[in-house]
Amino acid sequence: RVAPVMSEEACSKIASEYADLRQKAAGNGTRCLPITPRTLETIIRLSTAHAKLHLRAEVKVEDVKATMDLLNEALFHEIIKKPKKGDEGGKDGDHEEESEGGGAETGADDDDDDGDSRDG
Repeated sequence: RVAPVMSEEACSKIASEYADLRQKAAGNGTRCLPITPRTLETIIRLSTAHAKLHLRAEVKVEDVKATMDLLNEALFHEIIKKPKKGDEGGKDGDHEEESEGGGAETGADDDDDDGDSRDG
């Protein structure tokens, strides 16, 4: 049974990501879930679970990054694009963020909820 221990780097990354998440939520004009200490606990649990999934004895920064990708998608509807293998961009682990419009559906989708996508 694997019980990963939090590395010092992962602890620092979690603290900075949590602070960034709180600022992002406060500055976001749309309504989203409040970022509370419970969210911090969630980040820790998910990062630990990610390390367990990879059978590591230590939670690393990459586990925290995977957790934050998940939370950003869930809370802010931001898709994080991973660089493809062979791409030169993203060497520092930076991600390109793409917003899906704050959760509001746009485009030519049927809006009348009758299940029929035809006009009329």
